[in-house]
Amino acid sequence: MHYFIDGYNLMFRVSRAEGVLQKRREEIIQDLEVKINALDLNVTLVFDSQYQNSESSRSHILRLEVLFTNVGETADEFILQALKEDTRPNLQTVVTCDKKLAWLARRRHAHTETVEEFISFLNRRYKNKLQPKKIPLKLIPSIVPKKLSTTPDLSKSSPEDCFDFYLNQFQSSYTSLVEEKNSKKEAKKLKAGASSSTKKKRKATAAPKADDPSIMQRWLTAFHRDIDEDEKLNHF
Repeated sequence: MHYFIDGYNLMFRVSRAEGVLQKRREEIIQDLEVKINALDLNVTLVFDSQYQNSESSRSHILRLEVLFTNVGETADEFILQALKEDTRPNLQTVVTCDKKLAWLARRRHAHTETVEEFISFLNRRYKNKLQPKKIPLKLIPSIVPKKLSTTPDLSKSSPEDCFDFYLNQFQSSYTSLVEEKNSKKEAKKLKAGASSSTKKKRKATAAPKADDPSIMQRWLTAFHRDIDEDEKLNHF
């Protein structure tokens, strides 16, 4: 996008009223020069010839072109003629607060912006350009300790490698201790469960059935059986 700026229209809206005209114009040009070159914009700043007696002139300050029209030619006339001769006027933007110039520029299929809109856009872009870029958190690599497959020669290794080695050793040892402790707990639970089950089985086996005769009953039965056999023998 290329910008045509109505020079004196811009200067009289953003600059102080007092002071020498030439000095005010130079201040505006210097400010635009810095910002436009920093943002890599393509701008032509057009001034009328009514405030000077010399012939038309053009000068470039990198991306900024400063142009003074011919004697008797206004900045509006120059800009409109340039749009008329342009084969792609839709790629041009006219910066002015002159409503008539803006209307005629739009009729020639160009874009328009007020001075306030352009200055606001220019200052905002320039401010963002000066601010340091922020790196998204997801693009910042996380710090992960390096895994050392073999034991390094600690006498020749850097402090960082030694630290990584001992850190990995500690993590491995800690993990092994936790797993061993958990295994012992599981084995103890299983053993306790098996002992409890065995005691219940033994208790159930040792308990006498309700229908079985007691020891006293079995002894009395055997005693009576012996007496009966003695009586039979004495009878014969």
